[in-house]
Formats: sequence, C-alpha cells, structure tokens
Amino acid sequence: VNRSEVLAFDENGNLELSDYSMFVFGGDLFDKGDADIRMARLLINLKKKYPKRCFLLIGNRDANKLRFASELSDDDVENRPLNEIPPIPCVGCKISPKEFIEANAEKGFKNDKITRLKWMLKETLGSEAAFENRRSELSLLGNGTSISDQDVFDSYMESVREGGFVLEYLKLAQIGVILNNTLYI
Repeated sequence: VNRSEVLAFDENGNLELSDYSMFVFGGDLFDKGDADIRMARLLINLKKKYPKRCFLLIGNRDANKLRFASELSDDDVENRPLNEIPPIPCVGCKISPKEFIEANAEKGFKNDKITRLKWMLKETLGSEAAFENRRSELSLLGNGTSISDQDVFDSYMESVREGGFVLEYLKLAQIGVILNNTLYI
C-alpha cells in the first residue's frame, strides 16, 4: 500500500481508493500468511465503500474454504469412515486422512475435527503453515492471548458461516470482471 498510487490507508487504518481509480484483487486471499482475517476485513470494507470501483475475484483457495462446513461437520467426522476418504490426486494430495493420522500419531493426532482440518490445509490445499499462521493472527488480534487448537478450529468454522469473513468475501466477490477491454479472472 505504501508504494501504491491507487490505495492508501486513512486515519483509521482502512483502505482508501484514489479518485477515478479502479482496483481489482485477483483472489486467492487465504492461507498465504498470518493476516487472512485482517486482509479480508480490509478488502471487504474497501469493496463496500467503493462497490463500483473495487472488484474482488474468487480464487480456488477462496472457494475451497466452503468445504469446511460439510467435511468438518459432526456428521461427517463421526459417521464417515476414514478409509472412505481418499487422497485428492488432482491437487497433489498424496495421503488420505487415515494415513495422515498414522504418520502423525506421535503428535497425538486422532480422527477428530482439528486433525481433519490440519489434513485438509496441508494435504488438500497445500497450506502446511496455515493452521499455525491463523493461531498467530488470532493471538495478535487478541493482544497476545494464548490460542488453543480448538480456538483455531472455531475460527476457521466461523469464517465460513453467515457473518464470517470468508463467506462475506465470497458473497462480494466474483469469478471475473471485464473493465474496458480487459478480462480479469
């Protein structure tokens, strides 16, 4: 933002868009570092303030978060046998959740929602550091409070529910946009 001629922070730390400028965010916002929540809030607020000049695109990393609601539900975790959940080869996933649990048994991993989330992030989304990055961000937002695995899990689940920042981003975003003669996807 400091190098941008189009974006600036206002006195409250919100993004401002310069007059007569357009802004296109290319998607894939999530799982890139320890600022998912803060970046999503900044972009959501920017889109709401400049709905005709700010365009948020949906990347596969953004849309894939919707899987959490079904694959981490009580019913799925309690009733779907681990051996029925295969690796997902198209995304480079090489091990199933069952194999993930077995490989991490010394860490106390078991067939629960937290372990399945860690498997999803690492093995199906390629975001090995995402769980710990979220813990760091939650701690920062909570003024250094200690954040448990359950707190991190709850944050991911809340993000895809009504009012959650991931769902709100997806509702405001689009697959592509044409501006003048240019297609952004």
